[in-house]
Amino acid sequence: MFDSSAVVTCGADLEAILGARPGVMMLKSIHFLDEHCERLLAYSPFVVIGTTTGDGARQTIVLGGEPGLATPRSDTELELGN
Repeated sequence: MFDSSAVVTCGADLEAILGARPGVMMLKSIHFLDEHCERLLAYSPFVVIGTTTGDGARQTIVLGGEPGLATPRSDTELELGN
């Protein structure tokens, strides 16, 4: 286990905690939450969520709070503000 209070200062520090990014991460995007996403969300005190509406308009939501404030309900849904 690692010390979750440690400060992450660069990408290498983040990968040391969460593991290396999976190859799919380097593609344009994925439409589901994989294991890497779930680990990142569990330790993140903030999230930036981008979505599109039915008519294609883009929306962005920024939330902050305690680590794990966004938790997966499934591989395509998040629960916010636990």
